[in-house]
Amino acid sequence: MGNENNLENLQNKIKEYAESKEIKVIEGFFVREVNQVISRDKTFVEFLDWVADSKNKLIVLDVQEFNESFFEPENLKIIERSERIDEIKDKYKGYIGKPLRIKIGWLNEGFVIVFEETANWFEGFINSLGELEQKEDEEKFSVCKECGEKFRDFRTDLWEINDERLCIKCQTKKQKEAEEIIKEVSYKLAEDDNFAECKNPAEREIYLEKNYPGIVKNEFVSIYKLSQRAKAIRDIKKRGV
Repeated sequence: MGNENNLENLQNKIKEYAESKEIKVIEGFFVREVNQVISRDKTFVEFLDWVADSKNKLIVLDVQEFNESFFEPENLKIIERSERIDEIKDKYKGYIGKPLRIKIGWLNEGFVIVFEETANWFEGFINSLGELEQKEDEEKFSVCKECGEKFRDFRTDLWEINDERLCIKCQTKKQKEAEEIIKEVSYKLAEDDNFAECKNPAEREIYLEKNYPGIVKNEFVSIYKLSQRAKAIRDIKKRGV
């Protein structure tokens, strides 16, 4: 997912676009649940278009703000005598009160589908803290489920994510492979009349589950992007371009 430096502007854009799509917005916060699924869609527009095509046009908008508690010792998890702690505080104290992350939650068939954006500056804050942590602290490392190598995963500490992860190298590789899959399969779907007759995202996903199960199970493949590309190829062909 892409990042926005100014999430205050993004918050307003989400509300305005949701209103234009007749989507009701409830401002609240999320309680961590096992039935929460993070969407792979790249923009909030794609996500809200998906919601707009459904029967349940209701979302929860959760805006988490940066506050002084992030500078407290129990949250820093670093050596208090480090000379760089004050440097980090001085650099990021200007962001206090600003949104660090925005989540959109949509309830669908018992699952909370979540779209989220995190500010670039906050990722920089987390990385700065990581540089001060003791190298021997094994809690700061994750093991890549693909290559088996250990790597620093700062998200594990902040958002309490305990599932298996990919290192940056393997994640990049998977993303490139997914792009190639989208290119290849989109041409096949452009020639598929049955797929073209699918009326909404839900029908397209069901069709892909039946005929391309490997595609749907691939977490790096965006079904939305695949569908849009197939439609574009089909339209271009009809126009004889």
